[in-house]
Amino acid sequence: AFVLILGVKHCANKQLNSATKGNDRKSSQSIHHEEYSTELHLEMLLLELAAKMDYGHCYVVLFDEVYESVLNAAFFRQIHRAARYIVKIEQDEDTFNPRPSLKCILESTRKAGCGGYILLMANGIQMALYELSTAPFPMQIKGVFFSKILNFWQGGKFRLANSTFFDDKTKDLRRQEMRVVVLEHTPAVFKSATTSNYYGLEIELLKAISKAMHFQMVFYETSDADKERWGRLGGNGTLTGIIKEMQEGKADFALADLHHTEYNLGFMDLSVPYNTECLTFLTPEALSDNSWKTLILPFNGEMWAGVLLSLFAVGFVFYAFSNTLMLKWLRHKKPKTNMSKSSAYDRNKLKKLRMIPFKRQPEPWHDPLPANDMFDTFSDCIIYTYSMLLLVSLPRIPEKWPLRMLTGWYWVYCVLVVVAYRASFTAILANPIPRVTIDTLQDLAESSVRCGAWGEQNRLFFQMAQDQYSQTIGAKLEHAPNQNEAVEKVSEGLYAYYENIYSLRQLRSTRKSEKARQTLHIMQECAVHMPISIGLGKNSPLKHQVDLYVRALIEGGLTRKWLSDAIEQFQSNVEIPPQEAIIDLKKMYAGIVALCFGYVIALFAFVVEKIYWRYYIENNPAFDK
Repeated sequence: AFVLILGVKHCANKQLNSATKGNDRKSSQSIHHEEYSTELHLEMLLLELAAKMDYGHCYVVLFDEVYESVLNAAFFRQIHRAARYIVKIEQDEDTFNPRPSLKCILESTRKAGCGGYILLMANGIQMALYELSTAPFPMQIKGVFFSKILNFWQGGKFRLANSTFFDDKTKDLRRQEMRVVVLEHTPAVFKSATTSNYYGLEIELLKAISKAMHFQMVFYETSDADKERWGRLGGNGTLTGIIKEMQEGKADFALADLHHTEYNLGFMDLSVPYNTECLTFLTPEALSDNSWKTLILPFNGEMWAGVLLSLFAVGFVFYAFSNTLMLKWLRHKKPKTNMSKSSAYDRNKLKKLRMIPFKRQPEPWHDPLPANDMFDTFSDCIIYTYSMLLLVSLPRIPEKWPLRMLTGWYWVYCVLVVVAYRASFTAILANPIPRVTIDTLQDLAESSVRCGAWGEQNRLFFQMAQDQYSQTIGAKLEHAPNQNEAVEKVSEGLYAYYENIYSLRQLRSTRKSEKARQTLHIMQECAVHMPISIGLGKNSPLKHQVDLYVRALIEGGLTRKWLSDAIEQFQSNVEIPPQEAIIDLKKMYAGIVALCFGYVIALFAFVVEKIYWRYYIENNPAFDK
């Protein structure tokens, strides 16, 4: 806060005492002239200082009736763009124990974050009781006040032209040591395996800021970094991890890939975001190995039902046409008996016949039938229609023309079905095996896979979301203290782990097994694009300068360059789809399955035929061995 306190003696000048000789009129004019000149200089000083003051969010002006005339229209035109609190203090006001209305106004100005205070009071007792609390930097000093002469006002102007009223000491920290708490996390901070040095995006970012602000860094990790990591808020109000260090003021900076959220702002200040990260899930991946049913994949269930229905329907139509034509032929060929011709028999010739006795096996009488056509029996109709569906030519052309016409049109239908089947079958063999993956929040919410993430803040983030799928995920999200154990659960197909996409790529690339790497899939949809910031101490005076340099580094493209350097070693670990247009033995499992199925059916038919021959044919009394 920038405070301007002006006190001017409101009394007679020395010229009043020196004017012992002279008339009262001239003395009165001299006193009035001196008072007007003093008030004019005070107005000019007030306007000059108000123009140079960094008022923050608003102005606070406290005055009494003595200086009420100084706050004229020119002053309010000077500060017309800023919010302001104008408070008049009564002469009998006890500023040590103010009345409730005045106390409420003063507390409101403090909460509003006003940076410019102007106090114009003639009563020195009231001025002394108004306490001004400031936060000296870099260390807090209690009970000690240091005064400094900034400038002198004389003759309506300042004597020192190049003086600075409110010098920002954070621009040059003069090689002071700053404690920096770090947490190893991709891509912000990495720890060297051979030495205790740290590197990464945020390390390079803070190094550039330290060179500009001239301070030294002392990196360290918390004692519970491996277990508590960022830290948690216990049930009894205890803190752990990094948030404990920042809350207690033990560290000036925090480098831990901190999310710019209200949760973290409750424990520390955050710089302007230098990057946005895609937060998503590492999900299990399954290969839909359905090579054994490749022969039925070209058509879906409805298409297969239509093909089978047409097979039996057309077979029945062939059978109906053939039998209808045969009945008409029998009626046309049946001889007509004429009893009048019986007298034509020569009875004399019959008497000359000699009968020879013989025995024969009695057999039922059958009317003579015409020669069988291809579609006379229902079984033949089904077999021939099925063979035409497989583009197998008929042994001969049907004798009857209606059957010939029906056969021709059915051939056209069979050609269309077979061409469609072959095209779809070729596409299935040429394309890679489809993968069953979870790529959206809806898929994850509807699946039975449990979810895990580090910390309570991530679970609250999903539970407080507006969409239903995020709330469903938040209900089954659990705390995952160890990310390696969480990845093992993901590879087993039982878990989904929530982290930024760079960290998930690193976790997948560090898996030793090739099969484990293939079963880990990074969800394509981002749950949120989270802004990432550098942590600073609560109410840190360094925040303004740090924000300026962070913006400059972002505009210069250095943050993007440092990010690419940090993730270079595992950036190539992306999911590569399998090569297309390659037919291997695995895709031909359907032919082996069909062959085995045919063998089983043939063996079953052979067994049934033997049983039928043994227990039915041989036991028939008319059976002749």
